Amino acid sequence: MRRRLVYWTAQFYEVLIRSYISNTKLTVMRLFLTVMSCWLVLSLNAQMIGLSYEIDTVFTEPTDDFSVDLEGYVVYDVFAEFTNSSDQLIAIYSDIEALGPTAMFIDAPCGCFNPELGDVMLGGNQNENLFDPFPEMEFDTYWTLDFTNGEDLIIPDLNYSSATMCSVQITDGAVFAIPDIAPYAGGDLKIQIAQVTTCDSFLLSACFNVFVASGGSSVQEIQDYCVDVNSPFEVFADLEGCTDNSACSYDPLAVYDDGTCIPNTLGCMDETACNYLSSAICDSGMCIESGCTDEMACNYNENAGCSDSSCLFAGPLGCGPGTIWDEGLLRCVPEPTICGEGTFWDDTTASCLPEDSCQADLDGNGVVAIGDLLAFLIDYGTACN
Repeated sequence: MRRRLVYWTAQFYEVLIRSYISNTKLTVMRLFLTVMSCWLVLSLNAQMIGLSYEIDTVFTEPTDDFSVDLEGYVVYDVFAEFTNSSDQLIAIYSDIEALGPTAMFIDAPCGCFNPELGDVMLGGNQNENLFDPFPEMEFDTYWTLDFTNGEDLIIPDLNYSSATMCSVQITDGAVFAIPDIAPYAGGDLKIQIAQVTTCDSFLLSACFNVFVASGGSSVQEIQDYCVDVNSPFEVFADLEGCTDNSACSYDPLAVYDDGTCIPNTLGCMDETACNYLSSAICDSGMCIESGCTDEMACNYNENAGCSDSSCLFAGPLGCGPGTIWDEGLLRCVPEPTICGEGTFWDDTTASCLPEDSCQADLDGNGVVAIGDLLAFLIDYGTACN
């Protein structure tokens, strides 16, 4: 059974935030997340299903027009994945003391890029008007709730800053937005939660507070999704691979070609198929199934496109009514005596064939007439071999 929580209003969240600011403690944030976590236990259908990433930009050459050289750096966009377009992401958070062991962090041993000018910790705070004069600002590293205007950050640890965000863990804090402005999953069923610009692999961990799609109901279900503390989300900075999209071994994430491309020789690679192509390197997905094509066999396969000589017959004792066992053919054949009127048994074809009831109709027009007589006279007296 699924329990539901009445939709919390924006005013309630504002009271929580004001209380936090006035008390300069995180007790209110802990209350906020604790309430949400309690409702998690009662909600059985999780709507956030995991994390994914996409490569946004790869700097393969020196960035002479930037204030810093980003050659070798890669910009990764990290997304939360959902099952319903109406799911809302309310917060990215961690509260180890109250709610459990999952910390909120980006762990990038190579370090992350943060521009000297226009550096932000929240993507929603970026000023895109400054991207043209200061292009490096676009590739900042930050958390975000899909660039929501009004997203906010509560972190009491003074050691956590844009300069340390890729090495320091958050054990008590959150990036959040009130429900009135929090982002929806939308048609692509994902919400961006971070941009990470780094020069190597990195790990990411956090908990996520989600308002699950209610199907137009006046009540709202809550879900908390936490990355497994023993298995943080990992992004591998392996940019080498086959970059030829026509090759069998094409790697869509590869940036640098490592010479592993395999020529695209399409064909059926199933050795049991009718159209098996021994020279094929890439499977075409168009294999034609082989099998027994004899309808009288025990293992007749109506889907078989060709015979593979695998037909099995039951033997003399397995022949059904009207059939007999043929030792030469090793199969059941129609019994000769079952040939109906106007047919005869043909040993060559092991089947009943229609009788020729009008042998004198030499021209085959269905009538014995002058034409048949003339045809006979033409051959009259001819010696037969």
